[in-house]
Amino acid sequence: AEGTLTIGPAILTGRAENQSRAYGGINPVFTVTYTGFVNGEEASLVTGALVASSPAGTNSPVGNYPITVSGQSAPNYTIDYVAGTLTVVPAALLVTADNAGRVYGQSNPVFTATISGLVNGEDANVLGGTLVLTSSAEAGSPPGNYPIVASGLTATNYAITFGNGTLTVTPGTLMVTADNQTRAYGAANAALTGTVTGVQNGDNLTASYTTLASASSGVGSYNIVPVLNDPDNRLGNYSVTINNGTLTVTPAVLTVTAEDQARRYGAANPPLTASYHGFVNGEDAGELSGSPSLSTTATANSPVGLHPITATLGTLSAANYQFALVNGILTITQAS
Repeated sequence: AEGTLTIGPAILTGRAENQSRAYGGINPVFTVTYTGFVNGEEASLVTGALVASSPAGTNSPVGNYPITVSGQSAPNYTIDYVAGTLTVVPAALLVTADNAGRVYGQSNPVFTATISGLVNGEDANVLGGTLVLTSSAEAGSPPGNYPIVASGLTATNYAITFGNGTLTVTPGTLMVTADNQTRAYGAANAALTGTVTGVQNGDNLTASYTTLASASSGVGSYNIVPVLNDPDNRLGNYSVTINNGTLTVTPAVLTVTAEDQARRYGAANPPLTASYHGFVNGEDAGELSGSPSLSTTATANSPVGLHPITATLGTLSAANYQFALVNGILTITQAS
């Protein structure tokens, strides 16, 4: 009697391929790999739409999630589906210290940072720890560039990379200004003074002041030049502005006095003469040019009494003197 050979479907294994993506990203296209074909057959026999899914959404935290597949068929095969794994890895997060600047001698500003890479509408509140921003620069650090180092933040769903910023310390502004001075020709120079502004950090910076003018220097203007004293070599930390002062030498006052004279009534006026008082630097009348004009209104018939002798500048001049004119008196006494 004949029997019956029953040929049942072969087992075809459909294995969901493992996938990975970053936190906050969308799921990739899920795929399946079939194994178990016989008789030299291949995946072209498989028909129908693959149904693949995972419970992981864009906001699912870092971890592993199943990938399930189904929905396809192949003649002469029974498909046994095996789930795969979707691995959600931390998203890349960059925390970069912002660049900052300040002037030498000042305190560091409040440092800030820029956070880029947050997903799912999240903000910095989802991060753990405390943002720490530090720099090796202190108030006394010389001008230059110093790193601003960020650290301290943690996150479950983010892989944090910290980026340094740059603190640029610029030179301080130092200004030295000599005070103006005025003196008369022949006088000694007064103490030369000035001001130094902008010294930072208690740096030992002072100034002295010099001028080429001496007591014998003629009337005119002379520079008063500041000279900075820097025993600790700190001037390199400053942008220096030097303002010269001016020593103004004014003419000395020379008093020209019409000398008193006397004569009798009816006599001719005597020669009118002048005396000088106020020469400096050992000088004498040889420094003068011209002569003063001396006159009186008294004539031979002017009555007994006191009559002025008037001194005017006349042709008198001198490079380094100005003149104070003092009148004299002609005394007319009784004739014998």
